[in-house]
Formats: sequence, C-alpha cells, structure tokens
Amino acid sequence: MNRVYYPARLFAGDAEGVFCVSIPGINVNAQGDSHEAALTEAAEMLQDVVDHLAALGHPIPEPGLLTDTAAADGSAVVLPAYIPALVA
Repeated sequence: MNRVYYPARLFAGDAEGVFCVSIPGINVNAQGDSHEAALTEAAEMLQDVVDHLAALGHPIPEPGLLTDTAAADGSAVVLPAYIPALVA
C-alpha cells in the first residue's frame, strides 16, 4: 500500500461547537464536537471512499494542492489515505 496525503480545510467550531472538515476533489465532508473528532471522522471517511473506489476498480482521485483548500477562514491540514498497491 502507498500512503498519500489529501489537503483539507478545518473550520473552527460554530455556535453549537461543531467543527467541520472539507476535503475537496474527493467529496468528503465531516464534522465533530472537537477539532480532533472532526479530523478523525474526516480521515476515516476519506479511507472509506478510497477503499470503496478501489474495490469497484475505479480510479482514485489524486490529492489536490494545499492551495486548493483556500478559504477565508479555517486552517489548512493534510490527511493520509492508504492506496492499495493494485490501483496505485
């Protein structure tokens, strides 16, 4: 397996204290009650999407650039995904 890193944007908690993470290009959006929970959920969702695409024999989207996550607010982060060797 190869590990690749996808750029993402972490948005601070809203009025209810919910943190959000968005990974453009692979259509992953997650949330959590803390930034750690939101990042963990996003990483798990990212891996699920990659595994599902690989199981179907579909191409895995290439990670974008960190600048692709540009937003007026939020923090740029990267999240790992393991790509099965047969589709890497």
